Amino acid sequence: MKKMLLTLSLALIGSAAVAAPVSVVEVSANGKDNPFGNTPALIADGAIPADGSAWNDEGVVSWSGLGNWITLTFDQVYELDKLVLYADNRDSFIVELSLDNEVWTAPIVIPSSSTEASPGKGQGAKGGGKAEQVAVFDARSILLADTYAEPVFALHARIRAGNVGNGANGGKHAVGELSFFGAPVLAAAGTGE
Repeated sequence: MKKMLLTLSLALIGSAAVAAPVSVVEVSANGKDNPFGNTPALIADGAIPADGSAWNDEGVVSWSGLGNWITLTFDQVYELDKLVLYADNRDSFIVELSLDNEVWTAPIVIPSSSTEASPGKGQGAKGGGKAEQVAVFDARSILLADTYAEPVFALHARIRAGNVGNGANGGKHAVGELSFFGAPVLAAAGTGE
């Protein structure tokens, strides 16, 4: 029994040491009448928007309302170590994880990192006219061991808005990229698990 526990402990330590980007094979979204700006698949395409991007620029997924979410499906089950969210710094988000796309973990709340409005494009000495609101995209990294007491295994992840939205950009929530890092979970040999 001790040998089995030692082997399991070493396997867990080894899996944490080889954490790598998690491969996403499918992105789906809910929402009536397609409330998303740009295709939701952009959230997992590996491209990070530049600071100064508008919430509706190419490469940015935006939506309004609290009842909409985007679901990512991984290529296999992973033991997740961390997530990194590149998003408008004025928006907060909620991320949940699942093995079966039905039962979800306790939510991970990712707060906004700023309460300040960003200056609009075209706001210069002359002023005048309505300026387009510019988002400041920042990276927010969450170590899952800091959130959960037990290791986190997942095949699916979903993200939804955590606040009503910033009025300056029409109440839209903007995400440039959602990345996960972890180690693949191999099935126990000969058990079919």
